[in-house]
Amino acid sequence: MRQLTLHGKDIKPLIRKPLLSILVCFPLFALCQKTVVVDSSEAGFRTVIPGAEYEASGLYEFFWGKHYRDEWTTPVKVPVVNLDTIFGGLTPIEQGGGRQTKTLRLQTSSGKQYVLRSIDKDYSAILPDVVKGTFIENLAKDAVSTAHPFASVTVPVMIEAAGVYHTNPRIVYVPYTPGLGKYNETFAGLLCLLEERPAGNQEDAANFGFSEDVKGTEKMFNKLFTESDHRVDQNAFVKARLFDMFMGDWGRHDDQWRWAEFDSADYKIYKPIPRDRDQAYTKFDGFLVKKVTGIESLEHLQTFKGDIKNVKKIQFPGKVYRQTTYK
Repeated sequence: MRQLTLHGKDIKPLIRKPLLSILVCFPLFALCQKTVVVDSSEAGFRTVIPGAEYEASGLYEFFWGKHYRDEWTTPVKVPVVNLDTIFGGLTPIEQGGGRQTKTLRLQTSSGKQYVLRSIDKDYSAILPDVVKGTFIENLAKDAVSTAHPFASVTVPVMIEAAGVYHTNPRIVYVPYTPGLGKYNETFAGLLCLLEERPAGNQEDAANFGFSEDVKGTEKMFNKLFTESDHRVDQNAFVKARLFDMFMGDWGRHDDQWRWAEFDSADYKIYKPIPRDRDQAYTKFDGFLVKKVTGIESLEHLQTFKGDIKNVKKIQFPGKVYRQTTYK
């Protein structure tokens, strides 16, 4: 075994002791349910810790990664959103998510829709029941720290310059709100992203190309396969995918795309609207994490840096859906 040191100390003796290895390698924290508020003295704002549960010791970080723990555990001041008044008042109509992200669809009196999405997530929700309540569940939850909590709000200015349609997420703290009703139980006290929902008529939205009809991926594909006069703007899609790679965003499944429809002389043309940047800038460091992500089936999990280790692999999650679902 090659020499392994931490802060100048040889840790091989520790690794050889199974019980101690388990204690230092596996997370032993309690899972937080709500955003931690550390200051509420300024009207209209809260100073919060996005993910206090991701704080870890240096030894734990050596094995399982430092990731973005500093960003998750540093207090930040964010605006408080009043859902009863913003955009003329938002009414909740449907809760989604549940597996990783808590989401809530809201609607204005004119029918325009917005979405609340929790910044903190829980990857353990996708695990089989047999490992629930074990250290594996905590490991899965801890994997959220590989993602930057505020990645989404860095995107609009860059993607606008690239000429790609986009959402405009904002970070907000959700207080108890009478209009939320039963949804207060889930969303009151959470740090969330609030953004417009690209769907239906968006003729007043420049960031969606003023399209009068924005579709989801499944509806768009159904049109492509059943009507010969429907086309995807291939140049626009390639540009959007290049931007994904520019941000190291490997998590591009079908629900993370919407499609703005336009009329041309002979065709209906669809241009992509990428959304959901949870996997932008991801960082997979740590001795054991690097070992796990080196497995062939997980090589798409690449750390964001100046170059892409494997361009083909980082695109694989998006490619699988199109090969296996639509034939």
